[in-house]
Amino acid sequence: MSRTHKTGVRLHPNLAISVSPALAFRILAIHFILDCVAAMTLAKNRINDPEIKINPEAVASVHEGGVVILDNNKGRLYSSGPAGAYIWRCIEQQLSLEAIAEKLHTDFQVELTMAREHTVRFMEQLHGNGLIERRAA
Repeated sequence: MSRTHKTGVRLHPNLAISVSPALAFRILAIHFILDCVAAMTLAKNRINDPEIKINPEAVASVHEGGVVILDNNKGRLYSSGPAGAYIWRCIEQQLSLEAIAEKLHTDFQVELTMAREHTVRFMEQLHGNGLIERRAA
């Protein structure tokens, strides 16, 4: 279930990226979701995804309660809960979207469809905020 933040932005527990309180917002990047779905279909069995990389200006600190990410370029600080930290670690390992969803499914006994949806949503937010990039082909 999602909840509404003080700013009126709907956040998903443990997966939403929250910007510093004054800058809470939600970015929709439908084209990125479509790219992710297409990539999942074409490379379902591929474990590593060299197409997605972390922006070199993004510095993350993963801790027990989640992850804090500093965008040095924009001077913005982002945070997420434990599930976001788990996905961030998988991105650091260059795992594909499908591989991340399968790990969430296995490690946390979450339905695979739901794990995919959460992974896509979180990666959409990371991409929309410029924290991850797609490498040029």
